[in-house]
Amino acid sequence: DRDVTGVQTCALPIYELLPDDWHQFTEFDGHSAFVASCILRQAPRAGLSLRHVLDRQGDGSAWDVAVGLAELVPLGLDVVNLSLGEFMTDDDSAPMVLDAAVRRFSRDTVLVAAAGNNGDTTDPPAEGVPAGVTARTTSYPAGLPDVVGVGALEPSGELAPFTPRDVPWISLLARGADVNGAYVDGEVLLTGPGRPASRRVRFNGTANWAGC
Repeated sequence: DRDVTGVQTCALPIYELLPDDWHQFTEFDGHSAFVASCILRQAPRAGLSLRHVLDRQGDGSAWDVAVGLAELVPLGLDVVNLSLGEFMTDDDSAPMVLDAAVRRFSRDTVLVAAAGNNGDTTDPPAEGVPAGVTARTTSYPAGLPDVVGVGALEPSGELAPFTPRDVPWISLLARGADVNGAYVDGEVLLTGPGRPASRRVRFNGTANWAGC
């Protein structure tokens, strides 16, 4: 997951999700639109303020995320959604820069974050998780004390197999499998472990996705 999205019930500027002249995409490029559409499905009158904090391959640093969070602090948001996570730090402790950024928000702002897709490291969408990650490895920022970690449910209401089980950093569960949402309109290069080969697939503005 790659984006930080602020939500407020009054109008806010909606930052450009993608440049208008792009016609070929990575599978991560449409993540912003997908998450935004899920938010607006539940809160149609919400204003969104977006900050990209990871690159087109879904990579980045805790510092970049912290900077994106710091830019949202003065906006007085109701909710900050962190559709991203990192599994490990060098000393296996909470990243201090993320913890410091999260603590800058007032108690009137609720921060939620993806709980991690490492519940079953043998099946998608957990494919490609770093070596050493287990089903109980903490995902940050979801694992921070001031953040609500959100896991995924199947449409049936059962826990999705990629959601970590019996871990203290998951506070809420929401549907996160077989979800339809907005996506890019154009060719998308699909890559990654678990696929026989990289291939380009045409999307027409929507996609079906799964994840915490």
